[in-house]
This record gives sequence, C-alpha cells and structure tokens, in this order.
Amino acid sequence: MSVNIKFTVLNLLLLGSIALKAQNKEISYTNQQWSQYYSSIKVSEKWSVISDLAFRWRANFANKNQFVLRSGMGYQINPNVLISPGIAYVGYYSNDQLNRLEIRPHQDVIIKHKYNFLKTAHRFRFEERFVHNKDNNSDSFVFRLRYRIMLNFPLIKNKLSLNLGDEIFANIGNDIVYNVFSKNRLITGFSYTANEHISVTMNYNNQFGAKNAPGIYQQDQIVWLGIKHKIDLTK
Repeated sequence: MSVNIKFTVLNLLLLGSIALKAQNKEISYTNQQWSQYYSSIKVSEKWSVISDLAFRWRANFANKNQFVLRSGMGYQINPNVLISPGIAYVGYYSNDQLNRLEIRPHQDVIIKHKYNFLKTAHRFRFEERFVHNKDNNSDSFVFRLRYRIMLNFPLIKNKLSLNLGDEIFANIGNDIVYNVFSKNRLITGFSYTANEHISVTMNYNNQFGAKNAPGIYQQDQIVWLGIKHKIDLTK
C-alpha cells in the first residue's frame, strides 16, 4: 500500500468521524487518567515477547475505571513490518466494583517507515471480544477492527520527540446496532528517551465514543502516561 493511499484512508476515517459528530446527539463528558507499562523482550533475531499492563481511573483519580493485562508474540517479517498475535484480560469498574470482565485475543500488523526526520507507524488490529457482565451474569461476543497512525517528530535528537496520532475503532457483531462506529482517539504528546532500554511518553488523548443506543455518545479527556521498556536477550 503506497503512502498516498494510507493517508487517503486516514483522511476518510477522520472525515467520517467528524461527520458523525455533526449529527444530533446526546454527549456525556468525563476526564480520565491512564497509566501503562509496555515491555518488548527480544528473544531472537525475528521473535520477541510483547506485553503491556495498564490501569485507568476517572474523575481525577477518584474512581477506578479499567485494567488491562495483555501479552503476545512478535515476529519481525522485515525491518519495517511486524506481526503480533496475542491476548488480553480486561476488567471494567462501576462504582469501584468490577462489573465486566473480558477475554480479548488480537492480531496485529504494524508497519513503520522513516522519511528523513519523520517516523510513521501504522497499526492494524483485529480483536475478538468475549465479554462477561457480572451484574446480570450474561455473556456477549463481538469483533472489533482498529486502525492507528502515529507520527513522531524529533525535537531534541535521540532524547525528546513530539507525538501526533489518531486511532479509529469499528465494531462487528450481531449485538451491534447503533455503534458500528465505536470510538476515535486523537492523540498528541511527548516522548522522552532516557536510554536504549527506557523511554517515557506523556500524551493527551481526546476520545469520542458511541454507546449501543441511538444518539448516545461519550467524550473523554485523557492524560496518558506510558513507560516503555526494551530488553534484548540476544546480546
């Protein structure tokens, strides 16, 4: 897929989300605080173990919102393309009590390029979501498609960079009626590289999502702290 085609797809996705926001709707607003630890353990020239652990709060840390435990294997097809199947265990809170649990297998394709100083990363993710609702002891299953583009601009060579990105989500399944469009994340922030093993990101995420009801949406203002840890066992 050429660069022009990729950016055309992205523009269409963004225009679609903007058009959706222009419709009549009811929107609720939240603020959220996310923390996330990412690790990448290189075990051979081609293979790595990729994991992350996240915990999320809402209302200025007043309420628990969600936890995510995720891990998978990464296979480096070439220097620019990585495929990574994996699985996540996710918990959702209501009034600080766990009310939903989810088993979420996923399959990723990540494509990276560098154009002079600019770095780009495209991630295509396909998820299978097995959800158990503890409140009424019910189960559901849906597919979800995700596409994310991240742009990285260096500010201080090998130390500080600017991040810009967008990710759009789409639901597929028999229970999906009003929220085929699931959500859109507009992301901006900074990355600081401490050394060859550790980097820290601080991003702002403006997330707009649909509920499974007509005309009901939620907009989240999110501060997102990430710590990325690279380990190379081949050295």
